[in-house]
Amino acid sequence: MKFRTELTPPPASAQIKPGDKILLAGSCFAENIASKLTSLRWQILLNPHGILFNPASVDHCIQDIGEKKSYTPADLFEADGTFHSFRHHGMYSGTDASNVCSNINHHISLASNYIKEAQWCILSYGTAWIYRLLSSGEIVSNCHKVPQKKFTKELLSVLQLTEIIQSTIIALQNMNPDIRIIITVSPVRYLRDGFVENARSKGHLVTAVHEVLERQRGVYYFPAYELFLDDLRDYRFTKEDLVHPNNQAIDYIWDKFEKSYFTPEALTFNTDMQTLANMKNHRPLYPDTRHYQQFQNKISELEMHLTKKYPFLIGKN
Repeated sequence: MKFRTELTPPPASAQIKPGDKILLAGSCFAENIASKLTSLRWQILLNPHGILFNPASVDHCIQDIGEKKSYTPADLFEADGTFHSFRHHGMYSGTDASNVCSNINHHISLASNYIKEAQWCILSYGTAWIYRLLSSGEIVSNCHKVPQKKFTKELLSVLQLTEIIQSTIIALQNMNPDIRIIITVSPVRYLRDGFVENARSKGHLVTAVHEVLERQRGVYYFPAYELFLDDLRDYRFTKEDLVHPNNQAIDYIWDKFEKSYFTPEALTFNTDMQTLANMKNHRPLYPDTRHYQQFQNKISELEMHLTKKYPFLIGKN
């Protein structure tokens, strides 16, 4: 007797190999995946514009990188002594406009160089709802606590989303013709928009992404949203807010992602890195004992062995 429907994505036609470089951009689910990759010492670059939720803002980020846009104080706005960019997350905000621009431009330059060497880009879309600044019509990435009356809220249509996502893919491929792109719809439910509104949003995103998949080469879909909503399908897999996946759910989705998108060699690499991480995270009761010193020597020996096995780890902590 079955009590749940399990979703098992098939092995992808193109898979991530040890040493591949990965760019991630988009919603907080991209941050979840990046955290897993970082803990296993993959080479990644995460969210050059900070966390972004809608495809238009992700497109702004990729276009800025492709154009090597240089931000000046004129591109910022000031509120209560703090300078912000409507295209960036609040992590870039600050009290000195020149420093804010310098930080933004540094990360654009970093991403521009990184994309040329990357084998993969993972895009995570959270919502099809966007906010437009009334004074300019610009779609903003973050409202930065500006009064809501300054914006209009709009649900992007499937056609609009398809054109935006396709624009992002083309920009990435113009910078790196060999880059492969994995798109996922975030499993986080944006219930502040409303239950029906969230369902419409996710439906638009899924439909638009698959419209793009039929048109563009080198683009793939990973069903994170479907795994959370249709496979796990239980509030015990959410955080206390009942909308974000908890650690157990993230681990489950990550396991499905690994088995679908990693080569056998990459899975072995992940196992090796997890073994090393577990050893390094061990906290002894008696650190001054000979036994613990022997344990530390084993860690050093394993690190040396893995550095020889995976030369791209050299210089990474």
